[in-house]
Amino acid sequence: MAWHPYGDSLFAAYTADGKDNQVSIINLNATKKRVTFLDEKPHVRGIVNSIIFMPWDDLCFATGGSDHAVIMWSEKEGGIGWKPKTLHRNLHTSAVMGVAGMQQKNIVLSAGADKRIVGYDLRFGRADFKHQLDSKAMGVLPNPADFNLFMVQTG
Repeated sequence: MAWHPYGDSLFAAYTADGKDNQVSIINLNATKKRVTFLDEKPHVRGIVNSIIFMPWDDLCFATGGSDHAVIMWSEKEGGIGWKPKTLHRNLHTSAVMGVAGMQQKNIVLSAGADKRIVGYDLRFGRADFKHQLDSKAMGVLPNPADFNLFMVQTG
């Protein structure tokens, strides 16, 4: 789950199996229809393991799933709805367990159960760096004090 940067809604991720909805939005200010589901279903199978908003001025969030994919969701024109774009499906050989955005660059970090950390550069549309670990990467978190560092949870 992830808070919207404005703090008025909560985004939750689900499974990609069975053609069910993958992301829901819980609007805390709504009185009638509090929960809405996004129609788009870009993940092809398994669980959507991670969802997080990016720390940039452009309002967007990323999801990572058991299908090895990292998806970037951006607001549609007019601010009604969200549009998914697949960043990559083949840079991890196992489930993507965590995603995060680096604040000083438009780089999306992904941590995988395949022991890989991938930094995907949105400007150039390719992996900027890849690191191989000794253990499964279960999550990734940028350092708020030093933008060149990030923390990886292993398991």
